[in-house]
Amino acid sequence: MSSTICFLDFDKTLFDSHQWYADMRNFFRQFGVSDVLWAETYAASRGGLYSVGAHIAAMQKHIPDFPAAEAQEKFFHTFTDLRAYLYPDVVSFLESAVARGISLCLLSHGDPAWQRYKLGGARITDYFDDLFFTNREGAKYVHIEEAVALYPRIIYVDDNLAELDIAKRTVASCETYFIHRLPGVHDASAAVKHRVCHTLGEVFSI
Repeated sequence: MSSTICFLDFDKTLFDSHQWYADMRNFFRQFGVSDVLWAETYAASRGGLYSVGAHIAAMQKHIPDFPAAEAQEKFFHTFTDLRAYLYPDVVSFLESAVARGISLCLLSHGDPAWQRYKLGGARITDYFDDLFFTNREGAKYVHIEEAVALYPRIIYVDDNLAELDIAKRTVASCETYFIHRLPGVHDASAAVKHRVCHTLGEVFSI
């Protein structure tokens, strides 16, 4: 059994969600959905956990003759292979971790079916020993806390400072990394309690 486990967030840590949602927005233009309406319905569909089905239902409320079934079928046909949305360093990092005998665990917040769809489309499911999806913000720490009895070394990488803060308070020995993928969006100066990395490769080089 490995002595080290590495917990990894998905969106904006492994998966370029900003580019993904930009391409989704462009996709729905063919159905008469303006960028403004896309953004409004995206926000509305996030009242629960996001899924494209919930988003399409929100669009349909604004466009009565919106071809929901056709749009959803075409969406999944168009977005089958999602490997292009992985950050360039992801696969090499996962391969390196496996080669080092490190256990990998995905720790993601979101609708489980939607997150599994993206993970499967990105073709990286098999690198992970465990997959955890939480529908409640601030709850990732539970899985990290459970790992204490099994792994002498715990690493946790996320772009969400609130999740990192809770994990660090709960498991002080956890090596927490704030991954700074979006310099114009994320403020790394607030990550004083955590190590800051810009690529996943920096996690194992320290």
